[in-house]
Amino acid sequence: MTIPALINDVLDVLRNQFYCDQRPGAFQRDERYLIGAIATYGKECTDRGWHFDAPFLRAELLGLLQSFKQSNVEIQWMPVYLQNAIRRHIGQRAEELQASARHVPRVATKIIAGVQPVAIIEATDTEMLAKLYSDVRKLRRQRTAALKVKVNVKRQQPELI
Repeated sequence: MTIPALINDVLDVLRNQFYCDQRPGAFQRDERYLIGAIATYGKECTDRGWHFDAPFLRAELLGLLQSFKQSNVEIQWMPVYLQNAIRRHIGQRAEELQASARHVPRVATKIIAGVQPVAIIEATDTEMLAKLYSDVRKLRRQRTAALKVKVNVKRQQPELI
């Protein structure tokens, strides 16, 4: 399983279970924010030095979504609720997750370059999710900055001579 497949699976579950009774454009409006919220799992685990494979991450995220359904909590805006729930979930299960992270091997590729061998360590699925989180945040900041510049240009009044 790859990270894009993981994200698509979680987005499908979100769309089918939490957005089915909302107005038609709600999921499309929230999709980018939901991807960032899903990627929060990778960022939080990478910050703690834990690395997991995609099937483990998928199972954790789908289990978390299932707990939302069972709790019957009224969710105001799913991206923020999901992001905070992921952080809370990781904090509460830190010892379990740390023990599970010890069993995930890092993949290293050895390349012979000239005389000296070079080892390249591939990014884990958790690190790829963390990178996705930072990329989504960066795009959000750039978009916000562009909107602020646009608003400031509109507010400027022409000088009278």
